[in-house]
Amino acid sequence: MIGARGECILDLGDEGQAKLLFTNQALIQAERELGSTFPAIINKFRMVDVSLSECQKLVRIGLETARREYQEARPAYTDADALHVLDMVGYYALVEALATALVAVFTYGQKPKKEEQPPLP
Repeated sequence: MIGARGECILDLGDEGQAKLLFTNQALIQAERELGSTFPAIINKFRMVDVSLSECQKLVRIGLETARREYQEARPAYTDADALHVLDMVGYYALVEALATALVAVFTYGQKPKKEEQPPLP
């Protein structure tokens, strides 16, 4: 079973792509590193109030989670690697991609709301 996860693939131009993966374990790490609860982190994305350093940390966590999950044969990702991704993608495009991946984990298992139906006569 795969479980709660959110992925995003970022286009790095001539350098290819960067794959980020978020799981509950990655989100726990994000909470620790950002010093904030996950609902508060999601709210920052909703308000587009995410700092560059927060983006950098989330990118590093996502890159590293993907590296471990897909068993990439490379050294661990660093803050410098994450900053390079941020430079290549840009702030707003990155925030949009991160938000989509993070919300996928946050809402995993949530049943879609049924449309309100008028009562039967």
